[in-house]
Amino acid sequence: NCQSSRKMLSFLLILLVNNVKSQNACIMGRIISGNLNVGVNGLYTADGDFNGNPSYEKTTDCVSLSTVYLFYVSDSSGTGWRIAESKDVSAQYVANCAQTSLSACTTGNWKIVESDGNGGGTFEDDNNIYLQFGSCPSWPCASVTSTVDTGSANCQSFDTQVAANTYKNSDNYYWHYSAVYQSWLCINGNEEDYTSCAAEYNAATNPGWTAMTSGSTTSMTFETPSGSYDVSCVGTGSITPDPTMSPSTSSGNNPSPTMSPETSGNNPSPTMSPETSSNPGTPTMSPEAGGSNPIPTMSPDVGSGGGSNSAIQRVSIYSILICLIFSVII
Repeated sequence: NCQSSRKMLSFLLILLVNNVKSQNACIMGRIISGNLNVGVNGLYTADGDFNGNPSYEKTTDCVSLSTVYLFYVSDSSGTGWRIAESKDVSAQYVANCAQTSLSACTTGNWKIVESDGNGGGTFEDDNNIYLQFGSCPSWPCASVTSTVDTGSANCQSFDTQVAANTYKNSDNYYWHYSAVYQSWLCINGNEEDYTSCAAEYNAATNPGWTAMTSGSTTSMTFETPSGSYDVSCVGTGSITPDPTMSPSTSSGNNPSPTMSPETSGNNPSPTMSPETSSNPGTPTMSPEAGGSNPIPTMSPDVGSGGGSNSAIQRVSIYSILICLIFSVII
């Protein structure tokens, strides 16, 4: 009857609206030598409404920008989406996208604090940063092999997929994509927590996302050991990113990170000359790897990845509602 149909209509409306609000967002592409403010990278989980718009939170074990929020502001201080260490319109922030719709915060729409070389900083365009809804990009492989030569075969074959963008082998070495550093790392799981920002590594690719398909092989540039090596995506994995969960953070006592020199002061304020945020803790290398820490020299492949568009979702909701209303009338 009509009353039952109205109740069903209300229930579906609440369900659909809550689904839009609970959607996560992934930020990729912040790459810079010294890793200044790369802590904005990664998966942000829905954190309720703020000022009538969805807000998001991301937490890692990095020593800087360990917990950051993505939220919308529209007042005398400015309009747009901000990333800050506290969810407050007056909070000092490290990055912003001056767009009304979060779905418009794609490449070319982000500003972030860069060092001015004198202990302070200025907001500058970063045309590599982009946002996509849902989970972060991931490889579809069941296992991964590479020709990288670290002096042993520990970083050449990973036959078990343990999480999205994470594989391991029988020697307990991990092939893991660090969303913060935007690099694939080979990490000795017998000594390190592969999820930690402070984890030492045996091999590292140059920063930047490279899309892979099942059965494909590509030549990737490695910073450690220096050179180009083939990496293959074997089979199709059974684990896909969970858009409702953030990447696991490390627990327990992590190894002390070796960090790039930190700059002093708070994060930038839109009303003052901003100061640079300290680095999140550059990952150090296992002694057997040698060389220097990864130098981000590659831009990400922004063509990969997916995620829903909020405008499309709203159109879908309206279409469903119109259909339901007509069914009630009929």
